[in-house]
Amino acid sequence: MATRDVPLSKACLPNHILGVWQTTDKEAFTSAIAAQNTALFENAALVAAVNACAAHAPFLRDLLQRHVDFLSNVVDWPPQNVVRDLIERTDTGFDSQIALRSGLRITRQKLMLYLAIADCAQTIRLQTLTAALSSFAEASLTAALRFELAQWARAGKFDPERAQPEACGLAILGLGKLGGQELNFSSDIDLMIFFEEEKFAYTGHKDLKTAATTLTRAVCGHLTAKTSGGFVFRVDLRLRPNPSSMPIAITLDAAESYYQTVGQTWERAALIKARCCAGDAGVAYEFFSRIRPFVWRRHLDFAAIDDVRAMKERVHKHHRHDVSETPGPGFDVKLGYGGIREIEFFAQIHQLINGGKRPELQLRATCDVLRQLAQCGDITQSDADALIAAYFFLRGLEHRLQMMHDAQTHTLPDTPAQLEIFARFMGHSNVEGVIEALHTHTGKVKHIFQNLLGAQETSNVALPVAIAHNDKAQQILTHWASGPYRALRSERAQRLLNLVLPDLLTAFAATPDPLETLIAFDGFVAQLPAGIQVFSLLNANRALIRLLASVMGHSPELRTQIGRRPDMFEGLIAGDLYRAPPERAGLEEDLQNTLERASDYEAVLDVTRIWNNETRFRLGVQVLEGLRAPLDAAQGYTDVAQVCIETLYRTVVRNFQQTYGTIDGGEFAVLALGSFGAHELTTGSDLDLTFLYRTRQTNTSSDGAKPLPAGQYYARLGQRFISAITSMTGEGRLYDIDMRLRPSGRSGVIATSFDAFLTYYQESAWLYERMSLTKARVITGNAALMADFEAARSDILSASVPGSAVERAIWNMRRRLHEATHGAIKLWDLKAGDGGLRDADFLAEGLALKEPAAQQESNTLTRWPDWWHRAARAHAVADDQIADIAAAQQTLIKARIVKKLLISNAANMADAPRAAQQKLAQLVGAEDFAAAQDGIQHARLIIWQALNRLLPAP
Repeated sequence: MATRDVPLSKACLPNHILGVWQTTDKEAFTSAIAAQNTALFENAALVAAVNACAAHAPFLRDLLQRHVDFLSNVVDWPPQNVVRDLIERTDTGFDSQIALRSGLRITRQKLMLYLAIADCAQTIRLQTLTAALSSFAEASLTAALRFELAQWARAGKFDPERAQPEACGLAILGLGKLGGQELNFSSDIDLMIFFEEEKFAYTGHKDLKTAATTLTRAVCGHLTAKTSGGFVFRVDLRLRPNPSSMPIAITLDAAESYYQTVGQTWERAALIKARCCAGDAGVAYEFFSRIRPFVWRRHLDFAAIDDVRAMKERVHKHHRHDVSETPGPGFDVKLGYGGIREIEFFAQIHQLINGGKRPELQLRATCDVLRQLAQCGDITQSDADALIAAYFFLRGLEHRLQMMHDAQTHTLPDTPAQLEIFARFMGHSNVEGVIEALHTHTGKVKHIFQNLLGAQETSNVALPVAIAHNDKAQQILTHWASGPYRALRSERAQRLLNLVLPDLLTAFAATPDPLETLIAFDGFVAQLPAGIQVFSLLNANRALIRLLASVMGHSPELRTQIGRRPDMFEGLIAGDLYRAPPERAGLEEDLQNTLERASDYEAVLDVTRIWNNETRFRLGVQVLEGLRAPLDAAQGYTDVAQVCIETLYRTVVRNFQQTYGTIDGGEFAVLALGSFGAHELTTGSDLDLTFLYRTRQTNTSSDGAKPLPAGQYYARLGQRFISAITSMTGEGRLYDIDMRLRPSGRSGVIATSFDAFLTYYQESAWLYERMSLTKARVITGNAALMADFEAARSDILSASVPGSAVERAIWNMRRRLHEATHGAIKLWDLKAGDGGLRDADFLAEGLALKEPAAQQESNTLTRWPDWWHRAARAHAVADDQIADIAAAQQTLIKARIVKKLLISNAANMADAPRAAQQKLAQLVGAEDFAAAQDGIQHARLIIWQALNRLLPAP
């Protein structure tokens, strides 16, 4: 196979092919042709290629006799120039039907002759050859359509101003290999024709549907009619919606209605490659826009695997292929096991399953999809290389089969003599060489494809004891068999569930509480709108069964989330569970892409919630599966929250301004405090927020239809923003908001003016309120106000505070908090109690006020490990104490994040099931649960001692 495109005169065949072809019967070439075209015989490899074509392919021998002069003239041209020259002659405004049909057929003959010789001489790449054939098909369709429109316009049946293919209101779509620009040497072309009634400028007496059908028949007829010059292309219109009852030209409304109601998986697969090949591109664009939700489904469609398996089985049954059959005489290189169709199916299955959420997979060419799958890590590079190599080999073999008689065939000759001739045409000295290569490639394809389709039969696994002898478990299983849920009402869903049930129950038995996991799964199934896709997913990838059991069995938090939204389980696969998480910029891009389908304000709120839930759920599962470190998850949860807040802020401001206008010179900013400010969010954290505003003039009001004074304007804007975050839509609540850390706490205004904020913190704020500023950071808003806040915050925290005052404030606050808990502090109350995370906060915040140099050096306490080391450099804490304090705090943070995944907030980890305790130890890096508890106790001791030593009680 050629690795680059070169002129025919540069043909350089491998020795084994050259040796075979030099023995070709030269009598196939008449002496007259040879004598008149000596230019073709200056290169021995080209001579061998031409002779091989003439000897083994009667169709090409005939073309050589007709057009050998043309071949001689272009022998030194680059392939791209030859193809471009021929195609440019295709659409030249023919003035008669005879001229049109004759011109297209002569051009086809020359193109086919050139491409065949170039392919045999190995001077043209497969993708260049198939693209050339596809481009010629497009040009032929355009020429035929242009001719018919001109005829109709002259006859007064079409608006002359619209009688051009690009403006006629009718679009011709290519599917299959034409759509992917992968057309065969002697292929038919799969077409669908759509028209838009408002744009189709027919002016005759027929109704529009009849007229569009008539026009379509005429255009296709110019290509399919057999004349003395043969045909141009066979046309297949059977891939259109409901071909038994719908006309061959269909309105956009009818097509949309069909696909959105009764469209099937095979039709989705067909439309993946659909491309506008001729006619009105605007109509094609409208069609693609309307059916996009059908083709590229937002949620995963693992039922497509089952559908494709059924399609493949029907194909093999129809063509009498047996599973054990190996390549040999009569083997179908397209439909046989390990053939071209399996490679195409392999690519399309991934596109059907993931393409809706992965735009990078929305490609048409098969090999492009395979390369992208490897690049994204969906398949191994070795599998991609094997499939692409097989595709190139099989397509090359297919082309040689079709060159022989210009027939749309895909089967090897079925007699020894004919197979011997074909083997020599392929450049092999014997049949065994072709069969061996074919066996190697199809064997690899078959193996890879069958692995993708997954298991089809259930294993005979006995029910686990924990489930088999439990009345509640048996009640659930009996309930499922009666099909009470929507997801279990179809026979197919029941069959799929039965296939995976033994493995499901085995996986449930390995969780901390098998019965609780089964009950949770029962609730999950009850919420499913349909079961086929999820059960197909599990059947196709049994590793996901263990993942589902782990999520439901180990994490009440994640179990609750997936119970509310079963489709989030699908999101694990579409969301790249096993890949490195994106940075915040990647999250922002992902959310913006997701929001493209939000049509209004309410839709933005819902879509943001869906994205937030799916992303946070995925983070939790990654921690649970040991794919992400707990501390990284804290940053991830924080990034997700920040991206949502920034995005909603922009949306809320735009929406708010439509009613209330803007305030000239007005500025607004959103501040994060507490855990949000410190990048320490967990799976269920609320958000500590406060709002600042500033105006350049006093007594100013907004300029909208409903003007408001500045204070009321920003208070209402803040309330609108809080509502956007906390309101319960159909997709739930985004976050709970805690504003108690704003000036004056619960009694404070929603939005504080910047001047009032400064005055409060400089003159009235309690010391602990100033301490809360150590974690404050600006999330979004006006840049100037954000910068001024940072400067003011630094000034406030840098003000001198007596150490005794800091110590008194901290210990008074500790006493009040301890009294509020009635002294019932346990080891696993990681935030409260002696040496807990709250004490770590007090220590850092207190040092920041007691040692202003440390605060100035650190600038912010929102990234703890960094801050501790900066504090050491500022001599607030001795160097030899820093590593222990930072490590102790990180130990507690890690344990807190994991604990919130594994048990409810009110539960004590020491009382949790043994499996949950072991899971926690595993995720925090401890040898066992006892070691994890010792680590917590040790971390508390370090923090408690440091607090007493560095900020002693008065």
